[in-house]
Amino acid sequence: MTPVAGSPFPVGASPGALVVDPSGTHLYAADSQPGAVSGFTIDVSTGALKAISGSPFPAPNGALSVVTDASGKLLHIANGTNVDCYTIDASSGALTPIGTSVTNGRATALAVDGPDNFLYALDNVDNQVEVFSIDAASGSLKLIAGNPFPLFPGSNQQGLGPTSITVAH
Repeated sequence: MTPVAGSPFPVGASPGALVVDPSGTHLYAADSQPGAVSGFTIDVSTGALKAISGSPFPAPNGALSVVTDASGKLLHIANGTNVDCYTIDASSGALTPIGTSVTNGRATALAVDGPDNFLYALDNVDNQVEVFSIDAASGSLKLIAGNPFPLFPGSNQQGLGPTSITVAH
């Protein structure tokens, strides 16, 4: 491997997760302290990053994990308690907050299914997953019936469990 010119690219003091949008043209880095998401445009020929105008974008509730939907129109942030939702500007990659969805636990990692129907939020303290339906028009999230879904049914254990979640396609 050879470092890309200009590397390393600055992000906040406590970066914890990265996501590249489905088009491969924007990268977002979650930063838990001070609570922001750094956004970059990716030069697809060199891999170099250029900060998006307005970046870092405030995530006042914190940012532990980030995920985009398959269309590249939405970015969701696990903030350790809830899920913050943002729209992604198609041309610039800039983020605009659209709301916060309350969980029953502590959202620490996220995954979205391929068709953008559902968002999964991992609570690694209570060892459970919360499932939200995604409103296609607004991007808002709604907890589905039956939440939360325990990872280890019957164990009634708390403590640091899994740290990531993914949806297989």
